[in-house]
Amino acid sequence: MTATTQHASTRYEHPHEAGAECDGGTVVESFGHTVTVADGFDGVNRIVGKLRSHRYRVTDFHAYPVSEPGTWAAEYTVAGTTDDARLLRGKLERIPSVIEVHSR
Repeated sequence: MTATTQHASTRYEHPHEAGAECDGGTVVESFGHTVTVADGFDGVNRIVGKLRSHRYRVTDFHAYPVSEPGTWAAEYTVAGTTDDARLLRGKLERIPSVIEVHSR
């Protein structure tokens, strides 16, 4: 399995063809979420911890403060399957400091 990351765009090369079955899910190039969290940078750190603890293949990550004090947004792109995207979203929604999760 090889991963290729480029600054202008993120590309993940998977050994299976796009759309093929792989480990219980349909292969996708990448998926991402925009997660709004309370608790400032501590909330962002919880998102990073969740991504690391489950060994997701993160290809892009950005975090920045938003208009409401103490509220941050984290945007990331992960290489994986449609099942990975669904499971990760569910895990993120269970973190107490998460306000909302949007698919990108």
